Amino acid sequence: MISRLSDKLVSESFISDPISDHFAVVTVVRAHRPVVQIKSISFRSTSAIVFFELFAAIDRFESDIAKIPFVVSPSDSLDDLLNQFNMGTRDVLDQHAPLKYRTFAVRPDN
Repeated sequence: MISRLSDKLVSESFISDPISDHFAVVTVVRAHRPVVQIKSISFRSTSAIVFFELFAAIDRFESDIAKIPFVVSPSDSLDDLLNQFNMGTRDVLDQHAPLKYRTFAVRPDN
């Protein structure tokens, strides 16, 4: 086995007692599994809005969208208007398609 001394891959190596006319070379190798990276993602199941009680869900969704401050009383300031839109849309989506979180291991390519 060939390795760099600085790698410290081989921890021990020796030649065993003879087996008939052969010798076995025994090597203890320090091989560690790489650390698995964990990744978390968030997503929304927007299909739940459409397919859950089809027409009633769409009517409730449209009704809730019509009630957000961006639609009811829009602000004069562009920054406030954008904030109204973002917060109102997020609130409606949180109600109809809440965020879901998944954590999984990222496996390296072989």
